[in-house]
Amino acid sequence: LETRSCLETRSGRGNRMFLFRTATRQPCRGRRATTTTTTSMRRVQTDGAPAAIGPYSQAVVMPARHGGVVYCSGQIGVEATSGAFVSDSDVAAQAEQALVNLRAVLDAAGASLQTVVKTTVFLADMADFAAVNAVYVRHFSTEPHPARACVAARTLPKSALVEIDAVAYVPLAAADDS
Repeated sequence: LETRSCLETRSGRGNRMFLFRTATRQPCRGRRATTTTTTSMRRVQTDGAPAAIGPYSQAVVMPARHGGVVYCSGQIGVEATSGAFVSDSDVAAQAEQALVNLRAVLDAAGASLQTVVKTTVFLADMADFAAVNAVYVRHFSTEPHPARACVAARTLPKSALVEIDAVAYVPLAAADDS
C-alpha cells in the first residue's frame, strides 16, 4: 500500500513545513518535506499459542525489503488449547509455557528462538527473577543471547506471573512470503 497525504506542521521556530507520504518523493505544495513509505505487514496467527485476548495480533512480520523482522506480542503461561494457566502459583511453570507459546508464534512467522534479537520479560514480582531466569537460559542457551529488559509490572494480563515478548530476525525466504 502506498498513500499520498499532506500534513501541515509548524517547526519549533514557527516555520511551516508540509510533510507527505508517497513513493514518488514529491513534496506537497513545493515545500520542505519528508518521506515515509507505507508498508504491508503480515499478521501471524497460530493455534500453537493462545489466541490474542484483545485487539492485537500474536505477531506481525515486516517483509524482507523492510528488514525481515517479526514483532511478537507478549506470551503468558496459558495452554493454547484450554486457555488455562499451567499453574496458578508456579512462576517457573508459567515462564516455561510462555516460552513454548513464544516459540510457536516465532515458528509460524518463519523465525525461531535462535533468531530472537530482543526480549522483554514482565514479572508480577521482581523476587521471581531468578526462577524465571533459570527457565529463560534453557531456551536461550546459544551465544549471543538476545538483548533483554526485565521489568516488574503491577498486574499482567489474566493476573499472570510472567509475560515475555520478543523481536526476531526473519530469515530471507520466510520474510519474502509476506
